Amino acid sequence: MTLGLSLLILLKETTTTPQWIFFTLAVGTGGGILYSAQSFAVQASASNADLPFAGAMYSFFRSFGQTFGVAIGGAIFQNRLTAILLDSSNPVVVANAKDWARDASALVEVIKALQDQAIKQELVTAYVDSLRAIWEVMCVFSACMFLLSVAFTKDISLDRELETDQGFIHKRKVSDEERRDNL
Repeated sequence: MTLGLSLLILLKETTTTPQWIFFTLAVGTGGGILYSAQSFAVQASASNADLPFAGAMYSFFRSFGQTFGVAIGGAIFQNRLTAILLDSSNPVVVANAKDWARDASALVEVIKALQDQAIKQELVTAYVDSLRAIWEVMCVFSACMFLLSVAFTKDISLDRELETDQGFIHKRKVSDEERRDNL
């Protein structure tokens, strides 16, 4: 994940399609591996009786963390974009800086519709620089979490005996008549 985020920092307006595909593939692979691996780690550290609670808490805190991630990323992007646009020498860009920075999705449509190539290029550069600020912060955060995980992760075995109230008590063949009676 840290490697993938550090590659995203290298993206520019002139990045070729194969480059951005490779970069996003790297960060996607890192995120995908972490997404499923954490579930196993949570389940391994919980007792059989606590597995349902551990799964629920894992889901809750993952959603809670995603909420913070979106909010923090949005704040970083908006603040960086506002600062870049307010520093512009173009009065049109400065006048619209706060409105354009408020909604990143709408800004993409504004950029597409612009006829003035100078303003268009300035907005694209500001947009890319603002995304880079998010990736830089998240890369540092990811690297810190990686170091903490190396320092504090315990070795817990995933091998354990299945303890459940579900299943067959005796190994006997169920007759067709019993099967019909149970339906």
